[in-house]
Amino acid sequence: NVLVFPPVFGGAGLYRQVLGESGLQNLRRWVEAGGTAIGLAGGARLLADPALELTRTRFRDQVVEEYPSPVWSIPARSAEAAGRPSATGWRVPAEAKEGTKSADRSGAGADPCDVAPLLGPGARFFAVGHEQGTALAGGPQAMDAWLADVLPAGRQAPEEGDRRGADARLRRMMPQGALLRAELDGENWLTWGLPAEITVWFGSSDPLIAAPPVAVAAGFADLERLHLGGLLWPEAAARLAHTAYATREAVGRGQVILFAEHPGYRRWVVESERLLANAILLGPGLGTRWSAPW
Repeated sequence: NVLVFPPVFGGAGLYRQVLGESGLQNLRRWVEAGGTAIGLAGGARLLADPALELTRTRFRDQVVEEYPSPVWSIPARSAEAAGRPSATGWRVPAEAKEGTKSADRSGAGADPCDVAPLLGPGARFFAVGHEQGTALAGGPQAMDAWLADVLPAGRQAPEEGDRRGADARLRRMMPQGALLRAELDGENWLTWGLPAEITVWFGSSDPLIAAPPVAVAAGFADLERLHLGGLLWPEAAARLAHTAYATREAVGRGQVILFAEHPGYRRWVVESERLLANAILLGPGLGTRWSAPW
C-alpha cells in the first residue's frame, strides 16, 4: 500500500513512458482507494504533473506565471553598464541605454557582476579573511519590478513568457549541492521524532509550491537563516526561501507525499532521512482511510 518514486535518469518522462497512460490512470485510482504515493525529487515531478491531476502541489517552474519568484540579483541596467548583459539573461532595450551610460562611470572599479554568495550565520565565521565578492545591497524584489528595466518601449508590464524567461535564468543559479535549513510543522506526523528545524541537502532546480489544503511538513527557512553550507547564490536563495521541501496531501482515501529533493541522498543527512522513514512506515496508518470488511 506504499509506492515510492525515486529520481531516475530520464526523469518523469521515463516514468510516463514505462507506465503508459493506462498505468498512470491505474496509479491515480490506486491512490484514491487508499494508497500512499511518495515522490522524491524527479519522482515527485511525475506525481505533481498537472496532466495527472493527482495533487495540487507544483514545482516552482510549473507555476511561474501564477506565482513568480522574487528576484534578488543585480539590476539589468548594471549588467548592461558593465558590458555583460548575459549576467542577467536580458539586454536593456536601446531606448533605455542613455540613462545607463552615466551609471557606467559611477562606482569606478566595482564590477556589479562580482556578486558574493549568500552566507548563513554559521558559515560567516569560516569566510573571515577570504574575499567573497560584493554583497548585493537591499533585498529581493518582485519579478515584475525587476523585469521593468528590460521591457521594450511602450510595454508597461511583462507579458506571458517574460517571467518564464527570467525564471529560466534564476534556475541556472540554483545550488548543485547545498545544506539548507528547513522548518518543520510539529503537528504533522511526518515530522515525529524530529526537532523544530533540520538540515536538508538540496541540489535541484526547483522547490515545491503549495497552499492549503496541502500540508507543508517541511519548508525552507527565510533568507537570513536559510544557508548552512555549500555554495548558495542570492538568486537561488530568494527563489527557495519560504517554499516547501516536503508536502502531504489527501487524495480520496489515500495520500500523496512529495519531497523537493531526495531526503536520503547518499545517506548524508539523518534528519531528512527520518522524514522519509516516517512517510513509508507511518503513512499508511496515519494518512489514509480504509474500509473495514464488516
